[in-house]
Amino acid sequence: MRRRCFRFFLFLCLFFFAAGCWDQRVIERMEFIATAGVDARPEGRILLGVITPAVEQGGKPKPHLYLTEVDSLRQGRERLRLQSGGELEAGKMEQIFFGEEMARRGIVDYIDIFARDAFNPVQAHLGVVKGTAEGFLRQAIRWQHLPFCSLYLDRLLDYGTATGSIPRTDITRFYVAYYAPGLDPVLPLIRATPSRALLCGTALFRDDRLVGELNVDETFLLLALCGKARSHSQAFPIPPDLREEKKALVVRFVKAGRKMGVRLRAGRPEVSFALSFTGMLVEFRAGTPLKPAELRRLEGYIARALVGEAERVWATLRRLNVDPVGIGNAVRARYYDFWEGHDWRRVFPEVKAGFRVKGDLVNNGAIR
Repeated sequence: MRRRCFRFFLFLCLFFFAAGCWDQRVIERMEFIATAGVDARPEGRILLGVITPAVEQGGKPKPHLYLTEVDSLRQGRERLRLQSGGELEAGKMEQIFFGEEMARRGIVDYIDIFARDAFNPVQAHLGVVKGTAEGFLRQAIRWQHLPFCSLYLDRLLDYGTATGSIPRTDITRFYVAYYAPGLDPVLPLIRATPSRALLCGTALFRDDRLVGELNVDETFLLLALCGKARSHSQAFPIPPDLREEKKALVVRFVKAGRKMGVRLRAGRPEVSFALSFTGMLVEFRAGTPLKPAELRRLEGYIARALVGEAERVWATLRRLNVDPVGIGNAVRARYYDFWEGHDWRRVFPEVKAGFRVKGDLVNNGAIR
């Protein structure tokens, strides 16, 4: 009896482990999407493009580009599978790019489709490309002298965020900024050249629609206002009281600090920023080592230049009526009655800001 029970139990175990998986995925039959691009087309249609790597024996991965024009993003993936001859999966997707016209139309519905698919990585870079995503992808597959284009773009975007040239935004970060009251999302702005990609700065969004942009130096000031600035190299004109053969000096900022204050004055919100920057002179020649008084004068000159840039960035944000710094979020937290009684979109363009900047130059020896 015991032997029969043991055999029956063994049979059940073998039956369980021998059962096939209905949702199994055979790697040899799959193509993994590395980069995706979405463009706007007339009459509400969209163009979806994806790049997949095809690994050839003895060589580096070769990029394959698939394009299709459809009415919906989900339909697009199924159409692309009819071209690929394999199962297209997005589990290794590194970047999702939107063309400018698509970004102006609104992108949250398309990001939502990417986010709801469990196989799409929510850490994938999001970005806006100058022109069309199709043109960007067509250029990218021609960069044969670079590593595989998606790997190159991933490294470039990571480098750009580390050096303060672009903001870091993935699906999760975009959602946090989009759904948080009193905060607008931003995305990296990038364009393609015949030989490589070029980081252009920041794409500014009002809700989920592209309304403007900032260059890389303005992006560094925006990140400083947000308390997220890192290292950054920037050129400044030579001060008029210093004789110098060159037209500019270059400072590499290695540290940035921010203190922000929000208050109601005469029934209107005002904001103040105290910014501090530590930097190194990396291109400058004064002939002799700088004296303490000359160093302080140079630090003051750079601080005033940064104040002017911060004021211009703030004027741009007010004109476009976008709040990526999160001033509205701070007002909602501290003055909830005011927040509930006003439309922030009408209030923000009138918000005044004051800026105090302190510059500290270190390692300022003989530099050529």
